[in-house]
Amino acid sequence: CSKVPEGAICLCAHKRVAENINRKELAKIPEQEDIFEATISKSRAQKEDWTEKDYPAPKTLRIKLGAKVMITKNDLSPEKEYVNGTIGVVSGVVSGSYDDTAILVDVNGRTISLKRATWNKMKLNEEGKQVKDEDKYFKQFPLQLAWAITIHKSQGLTLDNIFIDLASGAFCAGQTYVALSRLRTISGLHLKHCLSMEDIYQEPIIKTFFDELEKQGKIFHF
Repeated sequence: CSKVPEGAICLCAHKRVAENINRKELAKIPEQEDIFEATISKSRAQKEDWTEKDYPAPKTLRIKLGAKVMITKNDLSPEKEYVNGTIGVVSGVVSGSYDDTAILVDVNGRTISLKRATWNKMKLNEEGKQVKDEDKYFKQFPLQLAWAITIHKSQGLTLDNIFIDLASGAFCAGQTYVALSRLRTISGLHLKHCLSMEDIYQEPIIKTFFDELEKQGKIFHF
């Protein structure tokens, strides 16, 4: 189908395609736009400690009442109200101090209040164990617009209704598999274009590994 079906999330191969869809859908909502900038730690050279590809949430978050959003962090409280990948709709903004401002998200009739979250880089301590680096942080509301997301960002999610847009085709091994395996049931699958054999291919090093096992007689075909 050529258009995203009602209620479906578009999974895009390219980030720019997802951003364009979200930008257009947000513009359709006749409400005031709220903009929230992330706070990112910087090194001594005033260079951000996080690169764009590592951002756990948008550096600039733009929302409106009624915007479709996805929560990008697990709820670590005892209530466990949401997980990374929970989909909802923005229902309000409660203004306050930096740490007290909250975005309200409606998830199936239940209101979740989200404040700014903090992500930290990891480092090795004196014992060689990985621990949080408190000096390298990224602070932002754990939200992103969710009319469309990249296939890469969808890893680990389980969704009911998706529209896959591979644009000019899959460009890395496993990309098509990740997109297709997000679904609970096949009835929720919609494709912008028919899949081609070029969209499904193996990582060469993995193929080489299994070819070698087959030569050694460690893999049998029935």
